[in-house]
Amino acid sequence: MADFCKNHPNVPAKRRCYYCQNSICPDCQILASHHYFCGLKCYKKFHRENPDQSSVSDHEKSIRLRLYLAKFFQAFRSNLTPSFVLNVLLLIALGVTIWMLRDLKQRFETLEQKVDSSSSPRNETSSNDGHISVSNPANGAMVLTNRINIEGEAEDNQIISLLINDQFEAVTLPRKGKFQFTEVPVKRGNNTLTVKAMTADGSLTALEKIDFEYNNPTVNFLSRNVNRGDRTEPKIAITFDGGYMANASAEILDILKESNVKCTLFLTGLFIQNHPDMVRRMVEEGHEIGNHTWSHPHLTTFVENGEHLTRETVTRQFLQKELNDTVDAFVACTGTKMAPFWRAPFGEHNLEIREWAAELGYRHIGWTVGDGWDNHMDTMDWVADTTSSAYYNSDEIVEKVLNFGNGSDFEANGAIVIMHLGTLRDKDLPHKKLPKMINGLNEKGYELVSVSELLQ
Repeated sequence: MADFCKNHPNVPAKRRCYYCQNSICPDCQILASHHYFCGLKCYKKFHRENPDQSSVSDHEKSIRLRLYLAKFFQAFRSNLTPSFVLNVLLLIALGVTIWMLRDLKQRFETLEQKVDSSSSPRNETSSNDGHISVSNPANGAMVLTNRINIEGEAEDNQIISLLINDQFEAVTLPRKGKFQFTEVPVKRGNNTLTVKAMTADGSLTALEKIDFEYNNPTVNFLSRNVNRGDRTEPKIAITFDGGYMANASAEILDILKESNVKCTLFLTGLFIQNHPDMVRRMVEEGHEIGNHTWSHPHLTTFVENGEHLTRETVTRQFLQKELNDTVDAFVACTGTKMAPFWRAPFGEHNLEIREWAAELGYRHIGWTVGDGWDNHMDTMDWVADTTSSAYYNSDEIVEKVLNFGNGSDFEANGAIVIMHLGTLRDKDLPHKKLPKMINGLNEKGYELVSVSELLQ
């Protein structure tokens, strides 16, 4: 009967280990001191018992190397599956990419040294040649984290380099006219990022320089009321308030999902408590949730005297409890964090009230305001009394939003629209005209975004 290898029971073996006498196949044989062993362990035992027949100093290193190589190739053969090969190829590709990026960085540094040492740097031009632009962060912006993503546009046949505060940071290649640097570290205070492009002939042909500031969000910064985003960017945020009613919520979410639009929704704690399934759906479908207080109280005396004076019953403790209780309900319902935005009920707020909210890390988000119906983005969709001067039918609401800012320098760029997740109307429901509003804004070239995207 044929012997089989002790390590590979299905492989015939014609040779035995000199020390343990177990059968071993060719893959398991280690030649040392003129004998075959099954591994380094048996060889060491043989050496201890027969010191005159072997020399560890002469053989042990080579034996160990051959043993490890044999085990490596054995493991390699046993794991030679398509997924294993793919992983090896991916590791090789990653190594090549890292090598290429390091090489590009060295080329950029060498080229920059040449440009700096030249009295007339003829191979570098400014960014107004249109080859490169940075869209994020905006010039003069404040960023609130110590690592940022930098995004921009450039032609695909260029290599893009990034410098932060004149220190070389990274290089990348554009894809389909866009480039990105992720998780770029910045220092506290003022920063300058410089993005340059190198063409195929090795010339620096474009330059974009952005100044911005990094600081932790302060109470002073957060307490500023926000009613519009960047007027130079064609972006609009349609926002929804959820006080206590949710009778329009399902249809609104259906429309937003079909239109692939992600919005910011400001919810009260009572809304979350009474409609948990609806709230979980909002989160699952990618919407941003802001704080609308717990009970939707009046915070100022505006209803009584037309002035936004803090009510006597509204204190720091009262407001912060309203906000904190809402957060607790949201976390318990969804297991996720709320966005750091809040909206005062009825639009009633002042600096004192906003500062109390800012102490908790909240930034107040209002809506775009102006004189007269045509110059603000409050849709007044909550007004149900058709005899009221504040009542507008759904077509008038849509036309107002679509025509906002026509003919002005910035038109509707950065606008914040307010609508509601519930209604007292029994007919002519404004939310049913959302598809017309969304399509109309898209046709005019506006991108519909969440509040956080609007404020980037």
